[in-house]
Amino acid sequence: MEIQMARQPDEAAVKRLWDYCFEKKEEPFFKWYFSQYYRLDNVLTVKRQEKLIACLHLNPYELFLRQTAMAVSYIVGVATAPEERGGGVIRPLLQAALYEMRKRGHAVSILMPSKAGFYYPYEWELCYHHYRYDLPLDSLAGLPKAAASVSFYQREDDIGKLDQIYRQFTRNKHGYTMRGRLNWQQLIEEHQLENGYVCLWEDDNGPAAYLFYILQERKMIVREMAWVNQPTQNGVLRFLYQHRAQADTWEWNAPLDDLTCFMLPDPKQGISLFPFMSARVVDVGLALEKIYYPETGPLAITIAVKDELAEWNQRLFSLEVREGKGKVTACAAQVGDVECSIGAFTQLFFGRLDANDLLRMGRLNIQSEKALADLLRLFPKCHNYINEYY
Repeated sequence: MEIQMARQPDEAAVKRLWDYCFEKKEEPFFKWYFSQYYRLDNVLTVKRQEKLIACLHLNPYELFLRQTAMAVSYIVGVATAPEERGGGVIRPLLQAALYEMRKRGHAVSILMPSKAGFYYPYEWELCYHHYRYDLPLDSLAGLPKAAASVSFYQREDDIGKLDQIYRQFTRNKHGYTMRGRLNWQQLIEEHQLENGYVCLWEDDNGPAAYLFYILQERKMIVREMAWVNQPTQNGVLRFLYQHRAQADTWEWNAPLDDLTCFMLPDPKQGISLFPFMSARVVDVGLALEKIYYPETGPLAITIAVKDELAEWNQRLFSLEVREGKGKVTACAAQVGDVECSIGAFTQLFFGRLDANDLLRMGRLNIQSEKALADLLRLFPKCHNYINEYY
């Protein structure tokens, strides 16, 4: 078995495997992805006797983590040929991906699992959840009309307005994608391929809200909704309500800090917690030194991490924080102030769970109350949000 980055002769086999496992080659997304988005040098392959039997794609993104713009790899398209499934191919493939991501200087990775439990043995852990709304459009009755005017997206000049809204919408969130102009172009292109619509609201103060949605089989599917104030969001929801002639229900994956449920007449039905995105720290030392800490310090703590896939993480890290920045040095101690798996450390680093949560779950060993207090100060819980799908 040979694992290596894809080369030009591998391209046809990479596409065949995607066609077998995911979208078919005649579908719009397949054509768009492989013509406009995918890059062969981001594909990691597994071969047996020159035949491609598995692969994954390492798509580059930039996330805002702990007050820091961090380059990351978004793992998509993890696929194995049917005759090779159950043969132990995925573990070495993911391990090779960790080596490649570290080589690229990516301290963390994200992955949207079709089944989260499949990746637990490799310690990609859930770090993002959404609230999923799946309700009748009648549930939106009675909302006031927004003072803002609404129009459909028409030209690339509107990208700046969408980005302005997105930046305001995410200003109190964490772990979100830092979108550039190309990201917006790709997002809009892919959405329109699915027969989606984009609407933009503007008021006297400028861009105020946007809505990406699809009308499909009597359902209004909200792909993304963002707003800068509550009256405008009310207007967006009223816009959904006014589609009752074309749809019966609406569906939306909302951020975990969303408050829309408190405005609905019957929020006891049709709203659920939806696991969305998993993550894994690729390089603990690099991650600890890249971010900004809310605690200015000086503060010192030792963290022992267990990681069976990445030996560079399987050690004791001595972290000293001064003026909001961390420095990792070699440590001669035998026992850390804190001990945890790389999966638990990832959820702590991303802020999905804090030290108290992990301690209560039995996933964190702490030597003292001081160490617990220090972890809570260094890694507070965050409102994670991401809405990228590939």
